[in-house]
Amino acid sequence: MMSSSERRRELLLQEEVRSLSQELAQCQADKEFVWSLWKRLQAANPDLTQAVSLVVEREKQKAEAKDRKVLEILQAKITRSRSWRE
Repeated sequence: MMSSSERRRELLLQEEVRSLSQELAQCQADKEFVWSLWKRLQAANPDLTQAVSLVVEREKQKAEAKDRKVLEILQAKITRSRSWRE
């Protein structure tokens, strides 16, 4: 049977694995995007407007994902704060 400190450590490690898995997935997606963009730019007459648009859209998506993550963290803190007051 696990002690409470062992259980907490296990939960922290599980959270770290989840976080690292998400970071790895993001890095892989970034690599694929950069590779795709590089291939587009290797064309004889690359469409630079489209390339810039793709980069801008990608950055927008990344910023929105970061904003969602911040909102999730804030919501969790608010929920915890409310539960402490009760």
